Amino acid sequence: GRIVDRLAEEIASLDPERRLRALKVVDYVDAETDLRENLMALISDPDRRVRATVVKIVKLSGSTEGMRHLVAALSDPDRRVRANAVEALEDFGEPRYAGVLMPFLQDPDNRVRANAAKAVWALGRDEGRVALEAMLNDPSPSMRLSAAWAMAEARTPGAEERLLARAEVERDPAVRAKIVEGVGQLHAPPGEARA
Repeated sequence: GRIVDRLAEEIASLDPERRLRALKVVDYVDAETDLRENLMALISDPDRRVRATVVKIVKLSGSTEGMRHLVAALSDPDRRVRANAVEALEDFGEPRYAGVLMPFLQDPDNRVRANAAKAVWALGRDEGRVALEAMLNDPSPSMRLSAAWAMAEARTPGAEERLLARAEVERDPAVRAKIVEGVGQLHAPPGEARA
């Protein structure tokens, strides 16, 4: 009714801040289905924050058209949009998307690469685990930090041993802290102890 009409107006606003606020309300009131066409248009929004938010929050309801938009979002120049698109594809749980995500195991952005590795692993491909283990020994602290997070989230086989081995030689305090947090998360029931 009125709320959906008002949200449609806000989504169409020229002000990106209004579009962002509307997206958060759409997610909160669970109005994705009623506004699907409006939301699809935001995938190509000129504001990168709007694109990243619509991909992450809405996940485009699993329709064929929505999936095409998500796959297209993997090519977005903004790293947040790419990372959120990878997460959204993982959330659908379709093993066929693992192949689509394989090139992102080499993405230069740590979050995109870690999300891709986690997703590829979750979708049944061992290449995800292998990529996370390589990231854990990358020269870049941001890559190692993201790997520690993703290994704990994905609960890959041998994650605790690899994290503890890395902790023995890790010099970066933020990475060490993330490793400790990750090991703690591995000892908690799945879904608990999230950062």
